[in-house]
Amino acid sequence: MASEIFSLNRLEIKLLLFQLARILGRSMLTEHDTTEKKRGLRIIVEHLSSWVQYIWAKYGDYFGITVAGYPEAHPDVILIEVASLEAYQSDLAYLKQKVDAGADLIVTQLFYDTDIYLKFVNDCRQIGIKCPIVPGIMPINKYKGFVRMAGFCKTKIPTEVSTALEPIKDNDEAVKAYGIHLGTEMCKKILSHGIKTLHLYTLNMEKSALAISMNLGLIEESKISRSLPWRHPTNVFRVKEDVPPIFWVNRPKSYISRTIGWEQYPHGRWSDSCPQRQVPDQNYQ
Repeated sequence: MASEIFSLNRLEIKLLLFQLARILGRSMLTEHDTTEKKRGLRIIVEHLSSWVQYIWAKYGDYFGITVAGYPEAHPDVILIEVASLEAYQSDLAYLKQKVDAGADLIVTQLFYDTDIYLKFVNDCRQIGIKCPIVPGIMPINKYKGFVRMAGFCKTKIPTEVSTALEPIKDNDEAVKAYGIHLGTEMCKKILSHGIKTLHLYTLNMEKSALAISMNLGLIEESKISRSLPWRHPTNVFRVKEDVPPIFWVNRPKSYISRTIGWEQYPHGRWSDSCPQRQVPDQNYQ
């Protein structure tokens, strides 16, 4: 389900939690952020650890609470390319507060250096964080989008990645193919270190994520390919349809109605559209 990210005050958060407990699922991602609205199913709050504690105290284990982790530290504390050791350790300590308050799972910010993620996991374990730490993998689909997102998140780009992308940055297909290859290799290395769960960011572009999953043997192509170039209807009365649907809202008139005035045998673009009559040749007697 897609929804807006919410930036809420204290009363609104309590009301939302009450409504979630009544009618929605049992999983939510809470995150501290200062950005404007984006797309997603997340709740943006200030003083996140206290709210995780409130959710746990109020609802117990009814909700599964996921919090964000930052392998390179939160972007706000990254001043010149990398965060200082003090800022990094302070960010880890704050993450532990969120986990101690009741968070069940950590999903990380995107990264392109797997060694940074693996170090982050080890550092978390060293300070007593025991919950799963799921790596956030964002496949590269387009060069400009990759550069923009990496800059926004202040993500370190390994030299080998920059070198590989530079000669193909204007070729979208080549960039996408490289993104699938890079994502696959990153996931293989992460899985080889005992990590059992992956989180692939799609940004509504699922094909790269599907390709990576197939390369890893996590899903079979036969289970995602469609025999027809459109989605099968979910309505039980239409599941046997084998022709593409017509969206009549965009077709206020039927094909017959729209073409009833067309001449059966047109005489050319610039000729009279009326049927031509056969005129006897006066010279033919």
